[in-house]
Amino acid sequence: MLKLQEQGLIRSLGVSNFGVLHLEEMEKAGLPTPAVNQIELNPFWRLDDIVNHCRQKGIALMGYCPLFRGRKNNDPVLVEMASRYKKTVPQLLIRWSVQKHYITIPKSTQKDRIIENVDVFDFVITEEDMKVLDNMPTEQCASLPNITNAPWKG
Repeated sequence: MLKLQEQGLIRSLGVSNFGVLHLEEMEKAGLPTPAVNQIELNPFWRLDDIVNHCRQKGIALMGYCPLFRGRKNNDPVLVEMASRYKKTVPQLLIRWSVQKHYITIPKSTQKDRIIENVDVFDFVITEEDMKVLDNMPTEQCASLPNITNAPWKG
């Protein structure tokens, strides 16, 4: 991939599920800093150490599983908060990601949900509500194990 980038065939390279250790080992190996790190990010899986490291290094964060696969659509805190904004829980979760400045990639194959997912730019979650969301109990959504702490095999 680096050779393709040198040839001008691709502009940017990114990584997925890289933890701080992986990113530090890349740097020690003299490899270029990735443009983006794609990791699971939502109010229930925040990975603050990785987020902070990426921000310090200028690495964009792309969050997958922002809707927590719908597992929290009936959470009373989220339902109440979303209703105050006249939005759905998925819209609230997407807006949280947007306000965190994450590249957000909600998945849907249903047209009505895709339309709903982009209807998040007409409201702002208050600082107080963001703090509530930032302190939700931690629980991983992805079906894969958390590999951000796996040993570097560069």
